[in-house]
Amino acid sequence: MKTIYIYLILLFTSFKLSGQSLENSIWQINDVFGNNGEYLDEYQLTKVEKQDERISFVYGNSITFYQTSFSSNYSAPCGNDCFPSSSGNYKIISNNQIETTQFTFDQSGDCETIHKKMKIKTLYQIVQKSKSNIILKKINQR
Repeated sequence: MKTIYIYLILLFTSFKLSGQSLENSIWQINDVFGNNGEYLDEYQLTKVEKQDERISFVYGNSITFYQTSFSSNYSAPCGNDCFPSSSGNYKIISNNQIETTQFTFDQSGDCETIHKKMKIKTLYQIVQKSKSNIILKKINQR
């Protein structure tokens, strides 16, 4: 019985995501982050494993975390679409919390052209689903 508990502890701790592991990574995301100022209560992220170091984007919705900043956008192989993007900074609060500050939202292509500047801070809980899947759950602040 003791052995089972040890294995369970090892299993759960092996999936624990450190907020630090977001740095310098690319993730597919279910929507462009802060799309047009509308924020989801939850973003689903799947890590993109770069096979080639020259790859700097992925098709579809993505978010890239740099050292202290992020950019999120939609891209497609064709040029006939609406292309939203956002950017800002992030700060790791703890191993399971991240605070984002969105500074811009832009949109171009086959849709209304938008260029917005803003300063919107949001706190998210990092929920680890697997080594390559996480959920950012909005924490409502009072």
